[in-house]
Amino acid sequence: MNSRLLAILSIPAFTASSFAVASGNMPDSYGYIGGRASHSFFYENRVWEPNSDGLENNTFFGGQIGWRFNPAWSVQATYEEAEGKLDSKYNTGVRLDNNTYYVSLRNHFHNTSLFGFEPYAGINVGENRQKLRSAPGDRTEEDLMAGVELGVQRALIQDRLALDIGTRHAYSHDRYYTYGQVYAGLNLMLGARTASQPEPEPRAEQPAPAPAPQPQVVRRQVEETHQATFDFDDASISDSNRADLVEAARFLRAHPQTRVTLEGHTCNMGPEEYNQRLSERRAEAAKRLLVDEGVTENRVEVVGKGEREPTADNSTREGRAENRRVEAIITGTVEERR
Repeated sequence: MNSRLLAILSIPAFTASSFAVASGNMPDSYGYIGGRASHSFFYENRVWEPNSDGLENNTFFGGQIGWRFNPAWSVQATYEEAEGKLDSKYNTGVRLDNNTYYVSLRNHFHNTSLFGFEPYAGINVGENRQKLRSAPGDRTEEDLMAGVELGVQRALIQDRLALDIGTRHAYSHDRYYTYGQVYAGLNLMLGARTASQPEPEPRAEQPAPAPAPQPQVVRRQVEETHQATFDFDDASISDSNRADLVEAARFLRAHPQTRVTLEGHTCNMGPEEYNQRLSERRAEAAKRLLVDEGVTENRVEVVGKGEREPTADNSTREGRAENRRVEAIITGTVEERR
């Protein structure tokens, strides 16, 4: 390998170290296929006739196919040709067809940017095939080539296309000459994917809020008694004896599944028949108060007990006062929320 190729091999390491670190815009992985054009340089006279005849520099056209299998590495195969366009450097009349085939392994500097382009460096191996087209003869030369390449890439149009610009230099292991080129390619990217910037996941639907717990309704049977007392031989509801009956009316309104029995009572003073009628009048007075307080009549039952069911001793003044009474006995079902 000559000194020129050794100098070329040192270019990628020196150049990569001088790049400014930034975010590249190429996807992490993708396949691609595209076209390319290059201008080739034949540096030495050994390209066709050893030590006597070289070739003029010329333009090649071709294509490439490749696969970038992770953010740092890719492989590429290229084909180029210059059919009947290569002439002798010394006007000897030599004219050649030239076809090249290369396979490259590239290392991409994925987190580096050079003026918005992502740089790469690679090694390549291939064949340079030259066929004589000018008379006389049908001579063909095939050279095994190996070398290096250096370039930059940039994604275009939402990761659909990629612009690839670079330079390749290779050395012939058959006739010992160095060949170089500068190239530009445009590739159609297929299946581009960027793992470092994944697409946002679909937004999970928020679960509907749990319904507020409904209060539990508990039903229970009730039996409670409210009471009003009366003066001797009196059946009127006065301010002094109405408070407990008003409370009974409030309870009945709040609990429509209940009803009330009004029991009128007297002490034992006076005739029994008179006391029976007086107890009934006292119960009827209590009923009118409840109805006036909003209780429907069909929920009220009236009973006169007379002097038959005393609760205290009729032989004392205090006992007789306790026996002159109306008892409002409420029964039924009460609903309570918990």
